[in-house]
Amino acid sequence: MPANTTREAALAATLPVVPTSREVATREAALAAAPDVLTTDLGAAKMLRCGRSKVWMLMDAGELEWVRIGRSRRVVVASVHGYVARLLREQAGKRVTPTGRVSRSAKRTAA
Repeated sequence: MPANTTREAALAATLPVVPTSREVATREAALAAAPDVLTTDLGAAKMLRCGRSKVWMLMDAGELEWVRIGRSRRVVVASVHGYVARLLREQAGKRVTPTGRVSRSAKRTAA
């Protein structure tokens, strides 16, 4: 009888452990709360409030980092935040009108 019990114990050790519903819910909640690392070109376009073609131009120019997964490109979300931070630093000293143009007084002080 002990040999049979040993065989059953060995078989049980090779079987996968099925997680409980509570463990599954905890894992799903952790995944939902985790920040995204990669996004699609459309996701990056939504983040930047621009079109997909602009995102592709930024990727090709090296302004946005991307990785290839299969045949598709995924944009690194941190590079989108970095791009916006660079834009803010570049425009920090310029006063911009609501239309997006640099004001005349800012042009005079820069010259």
